[in-house]
Amino acid sequence: MKELLSQYMPGHAMYMVKCDIADRYYRNQSDVLYGPKKEDNEGNPLRNADNRIPRNFHGLIVNQKAASLLRLRLMLVIQRLMQKY
Repeated sequence: MKELLSQYMPGHAMYMVKCDIADRYYRNQSDVLYGPKKEDNEGNPLRNADNRIPRNFHGLIVNQKAASLLRLRLMLVIQRLMQKY
């Protein structure tokens, strides 16, 4: 058992990093908000205004996928119930 755990530990750490990134995107906290500001050699910002507005597309897609899977599961349950009677 210890060998199995030691075999998958490095992969699990990278998986957890990816899960944290996905969770941030789901909660609309993308890298646009927290990334480093771009500046030229003199320290002046390259843009006067940063008009990049993060959208919660990731959360929307995840919710739609979960809803479609739930709807499919519900349809299968109803079909089985209808076949019994």
